[in-house]
Amino acid sequence: MKLPDFSILKETSMNAAHYHNYYEIYFLMHGKCNLLIKDRSYDLIPNDLVLIPRSAIHKMTYLDSIRKRAALTFTKDYIAPCFGDELEEVWRINVFRAKDAGVIKEIFDKIAREAFNENDISKELLRCHLTELLAYVARHKKYLVTDDQSQSNPMKHVMDYILENYASNITLDELAALSGYSKNYFSKIFKEVVGVGYKEYTVLVRLKAAERLLRATNKSVREIATSCGFNDSNYFSTVFQNKYGVPPTQYKKDQFIQFLEK
Repeated sequence: MKLPDFSILKETSMNAAHYHNYYEIYFLMHGKCNLLIKDRSYDLIPNDLVLIPRSAIHKMTYLDSIRKRAALTFTKDYIAPCFGDELEEVWRINVFRAKDAGVIKEIFDKIAREAFNENDISKELLRCHLTELLAYVARHKKYLVTDDQSQSNPMKHVMDYILENYASNITLDELAALSGYSKNYFSKIFKEVVGVGYKEYTVLVRLKAAERLLRATNKSVREIATSCGFNDSNYFSTVFQNKYGVPPTQYKKDQFIQFLEK
């Protein structure tokens, strides 16, 4: 179980698309920014709440020089089991825009007061405040933002294609043709929109799929690498270790040990 990490930052930006193995709740306090999550795009305004599930590829691009946000990260087992079905739609749609933002602000103020204390009482209160926040969202799903700007995102179809075909040999020629741009212009626009080049984004998608298979199957590392589009298992091991801090063989072993210990 990962206890919640809380931060409030005035100058922060996620310039590159990325994902992580924990859940994140992001509260935009000041400024405007664009959220790219999976293959959807949202224009965020102050008091928007973003709920990012584990392994969701996302990126924040700030549109104002003055900005402030609060972020809370935690693992799934920190969430009360009763929220399983209630929050399924929330983790899928991601953006919550309450009419009464004061409620959200008040909860985050309470979280901030307890987040940096090490005593057991603060830890329990932190869990209570997170539960209160999730309960408020679960009971007010009518405030979920469903009108995203994905259709105006010129790279949406390309990202969809990569998500669906990551196991294949994806080339610049086919992605450029799909976008309708020249190869050079496509490469430029993709990096501007997503924050990384198309090759790096494809590797991110493949790594996410491989990590899931390492946790959930008995396939060998070589089989998983091949099934996720990595033709070179040595290269797969290198990029996996760069992302997760351990080689895939060790990651698979660690996951198995954790499963036995449950």
